[in-house]
Amino acid sequence: MVPSSVVAVVPSSVVAAPSSEEGAVVPSLEEEGVCRPRYHPMEGRSTFEEIGRSPLRRGAIDKIELLKPEGEAMRPDEAWGLRWHSCAHPLSHRYMEVACDKRSLVVLAADVSRVDDLVELVESVGPHIAGLKTHVDMTEGFTIGEWGRVVDVAKKHGLLIFEDRKFADIGRVTETQMGGMYDIRSWADLVTSHSISGPDIVDGIAAAWDSVQRIGGVLLLAQMSSRGNLLEVGYTDSTIEMGTASPHVIGYIGNGSNPDEISSLREKVGEGRMIWTPGVNLSAEEGALGQRYGHPSNAILAGSDAVIVGSGIHKSEDPVAAAKAYGEATWAALMSR
Repeated sequence: MVPSSVVAVVPSSVVAAPSSEEGAVVPSLEEEGVCRPRYHPMEGRSTFEEIGRSPLRRGAIDKIELLKPEGEAMRPDEAWGLRWHSCAHPLSHRYMEVACDKRSLVVLAADVSRVDDLVELVESVGPHIAGLKTHVDMTEGFTIGEWGRVVDVAKKHGLLIFEDRKFADIGRVTETQMGGMYDIRSWADLVTSHSISGPDIVDGIAAAWDSVQRIGGVLLLAQMSSRGNLLEVGYTDSTIEMGTASPHVIGYIGNGSNPDEISSLREKVGEGRMIWTPGVNLSAEEGALGQRYGHPSNAILAGSDAVIVGSGIHKSEDPVAAAKAYGEATWAALMSR
């Protein structure tokens, strides 16, 4: 495990041993706390080994300081088991390390429109969350300079920044959308994408990160928690197939309101990709405009690796206490599964 006083990076020298099973990924554990995967080459797809050999990409993963709570933190491999050993994308490991340090599997959905309010919220609940989900296009009076304050406070608290953009266009257009006025490629560690336009969309996102010498991860929408959504089983299966073929896909978005659907998704996905789930609330009632909720503990027990919580925290009378409660519930569930 990386000690809490040390910044976590993925050295270019760490590579995985090849697997005898075609298409498999076997992470190397020769250096504790880090993993660089080896993917069997795929036509038109870059691999993390190639990234490691490129002098332009070395050190491209931003350094973060891991925050250590009171007491000795559990080692990530002990807490996460097969997920730690099977997930190949380096940002998977970075998230799991932070979650262990915080004892929380909570990603804050900071759906607020003012930068001042967003920074204040993250500053207060940052010690109790493991990631930050944003909707940058909701920001009133956006400037890239002001948005830098959000990036700075996220880094201060060791949080991956997850822009929930839900890209859906062709690869070339999506690559352009990663830049533009919001310049998502320059600050987001993770983004969401639909699979409706085919696998080139993932390559377009990865190309945008390549252009600014950063490594990022894509979460494909395999399920949704809103009432009446059109992501049926066949679509989910095709999305998983598409994600399995790409080294840039860190995992999938699942339906946190339905543990049975999460369990089914986990069975299909296996241990080598993450599942992050919105649609959870400690008060599991139906929300506004068709949003459905399940209990965060049930989502984690069913196979989710992160619960995405918005109004349950930022609309609470005491957001800090709420963030702690969600963190404690999710960590207890991880320790029980």
